[in-house]
Amino acid sequence: MKAMEDRHKQFIAVLAGYPEEMERFFSMNSGLPSRFPIVVDFPSYSVAELLKIADGILRSRDFYLTDQAREQLTKLIQKERYRNPRTFSNGRFVRHAVERMIRSQAIRLLETGKKYDELTLKRIEKEDVADAETDGKGWMI
Repeated sequence: MKAMEDRHKQFIAVLAGYPEEMERFFSMNSGLPSRFPIVVDFPSYSVAELLKIADGILRSRDFYLTDQAREQLTKLIQKERYRNPRTFSNGRFVRHAVERMIRSQAIRLLETGKKYDELTLKRIEKEDVADAETDGKGWMI
């Protein structure tokens, strides 16, 4: 706080958090709200936007979802948003789910002992999304 005041023309502080927690934080000290006069509320991404984020992450890693995998991921996103609407982490949730899907796909293909063509190695199947939901070992997301 002191650095913010002493260097107010050279210092930018960004605080981020869920609305209720941020309100609680600002209520702890009556001087805090005036030190952070700009509040930006970022709405949650829609399911369609989250799927675009997943597609972008997958594409950047040379993977893609089958239609059935996309349906499974859509259901997973909807379920998690409904289950934890206050703390659903949007893009972070999708990034973690994509990472788990890629790991699940690698394990699935490795366990068969077969050699696969390049297209198969890039394809995320429905079961990879289902395994990602439980992290492949029964651990819930």
